Amino acid sequence: MVVDVSAWEVIDTERGGRDERKVWLSKVADADREEWWLWKPIKPTDRDALRINDVAEVVAHRLAEAIGLPAAPCEYARRGDERGAISRNIAPHTHDMAPGSTLVPPGDGYTVARILAALAGLTGPPPGHTDLTAAEVFAGYLVLDAWIGNTDRHEENWAVIERPDGSAYLAPAYDHGSALGSGLTDAKRERREPRAFCDGGRSSHFGGRSLVDMAREAVDLTGARWWADRVAEVPATTWSGILDEHGALSGVSRSFVSDVLTINQERVSEACRP
Repeated sequence: MVVDVSAWEVIDTERGGRDERKVWLSKVADADREEWWLWKPIKPTDRDALRINDVAEVVAHRLAEAIGLPAAPCEYARRGDERGAISRNIAPHTHDMAPGSTLVPPGDGYTVARILAALAGLTGPPPGHTDLTAAEVFAGYLVLDAWIGNTDRHEENWAVIERPDGSAYLAPAYDHGSALGSGLTDAKRERREPRAFCDGGRSSHFGGRSLVDMAREAVDLTGARWWADRVAEVPATTWSGILDEHGALSGVSRSFVSDVLTINQERVSEACRP
């Protein structure tokens, strides 16, 4: 399904965002913040082709949903002549979001172990994950990243949500538009061997470490191996259906994304399970 948001009300700009086209929208002007959606138009590549960041956002959300991992709801969308995705606001009206940089600053100390330690005492997000520690849920985020090839889990791309009483919990995962090789052109996808692309999945924010190695460390430290078990159980028809919904995805892009998900599913399952 592609949601037409052309007539939705503009509520606010994305503060601190680098793309001025990103705006908060809602069906009505006086909607509560829980009903705001961030419009994320498709970005151009460095060769004037279009990225598939909308596909990355929606696939990430749906696959997170498939394994029971909390993530910001995302939908394919259209606004006028532009294609993109919308991502629902995850901070309740009376709550504040504090980015990961407030807990673990960037730099040499930005490691998996430091992040998990900084989350001590916090839970996963309500309503369905408060029985898990924040560290266990964050381990799931790194498992998801390894599966979808998301190299962009920097200190502003995760957060805790603070309640009015001062307590806090880990925010649902969000901002996955860089996953799945979304910035590649189809010409580059045709030249890239999907397995080599997957093997090269590393995060510069974590010193160039392999995404799979980071996921393995997180599940080793937390014992949250069930995330990898759940990844292994998701059938390929799940992501095939998500890709079909797009309606304008090239055959080259569709094949590449599907291959990446299949290969990384195997890699995560082998690395993160006994």
